[in-house]
Formats: sequence, structure tokens, C-alpha cells
Amino acid sequence: MRRSCTKLLGLCLITGIGFQTAQTAQAHTAHKSTYRKVIKHTKAKVKPHRNRYRKSLHLNDTANANPEPQSNSYHLDDTQAESGTASWYGGRHNRIRTASGKKFDSKQLTAAHPTLPLGTKVLVRSEDSGNSVVVTINDRGPYKGNRIIDLSKAAAGKIGMLRQGTAHVTVTPIDNTEVAMAPE
Repeated sequence: MRRSCTKLLGLCLITGIGFQTAQTAQAHTAHKSTYRKVIKHTKAKVKPHRNRYRKSLHLNDTANANPEPQSNSYHLDDTQAESGTASWYGGRHNRIRTASGKKFDSKQLTAAHPTLPLGTKVLVRSEDSGNSVVVTINDRGPYKGNRIIDLSKAAAGKIGMLRQGTAHVTVTPIDNTEVAMAPE
């Protein structure tokens, strides 16, 4: 009795699925033929969506051509030091273009900052460990939480924040002449 009920149920399911598939195929075919008729009457050329916008996504050749800050465009002084939380990024971001146009390398001493000009060198001092590092701003960010700077993996390792992921830091913009005197 049990086997016959199971067979009957299976037969009903297969038959129902077969009818449903046939109805779906007929509806799809009808839709396709209607679509072709409309296209023939309007003589519209249909282009793939992604190709339409591909040309506009290319960066302008002159955009960010010189990531170094211009002396007359932005004045750096010691009063611009800011304190807050820093984080580090790397891994999946490696070899992806930064805001400066160069590819990100997690082994370089670089950072992302929301407002400082690209190419600016800053001294990042960890208030947790006391270590400091000089990094070059080459990207924009961070975009998470109330963080003030995103460091590359190499820079994060220099100030000892790789394990924690974040650290309380002080960020001070410095002139290129001060880089040689900055602590290692």
C-alpha cells in the first residue's frame, strides 16, 4: 500500500512538473517572438548594457598626473596634527589603483586620508606603543567608523598595530625636508 501511494505521488509530481515546463516554454517562446516583431518594426539597435558606459569609466590621462602637493596650493603646519583611531588595509586591496593613480602595494609605507593632498608625507605616532612611522598619502579613506587614517600593512607593522587592527594615533603632516630628521 505504501509503495503504491509513493508511486502515485511521484507520478503526479512528474506529470505536474511536465505540464508546468511546457506552459513556461510556450510563454517564453511567445514573448521572444513578440520581442523580435517589435525590434523589426522599430529597427532599433540593441547594445549590451556594459559596453555603453565602458568608455566613460576610463580615467583621464591628466587626472592625478602629479600626486605631489603643490607648494602654493596647500599650506602644512604643526597645528594640523590630529588624533584618533587608525586602521590598516591590505590583502584584497593589493595591486588595485589608488586615488593617486598608482597601484596599491601593502609592502610600501603609504596611507589613505580623507582630506590631506595626495603625496603629502605624514608622521604617524602610535599612542599605544610609542612607535612612529613616516608614510605618504596616496589614497582616500578610511570609510569605516570614526577612523582618521588607513595605513598600509607595512606601516601598521612598523608601529605595532597588526594584531589589534586599530590603534590610537597622532597624525602630523611634515615637510619633505623634515623626513630625514623623523624618528624611525
